[in-house]
Amino acid sequence: MKSSIVDPDKCYFCDVKRNRKVKGCRSLIELHHITEKANGGDNSVYNLLPLFSNHHSMVHMGLINPVRFCLSSSGWILLWKDETGKEKLGNKL
Repeated sequence: MKSSIVDPDKCYFCDVKRNRKVKGCRSLIELHHITEKANGGDNSVYNLLPLFSNHHSMVHMGLINPVRFCLSSSGWILLWKDETGKEKLGNKL
């Protein structure tokens, strides 16, 4: 992944780098497809969101709904919706 979009070794939502020396939830980054491959999504940097497993589970439970990356004056930022459908920008849960 391009570092100009996101750091592939850091969870987007908690902004913590994975620790390869420690086993458990902080040792593995999972890449979530913003648009699922079954719905025409691809493996481009604009469609992959690096997450720790707890945040990835929240996505699949419907608590976080990633929409797309947007280019802002401060760089690439994620547009997402919370469980109520409210749109949010960035990584603040």
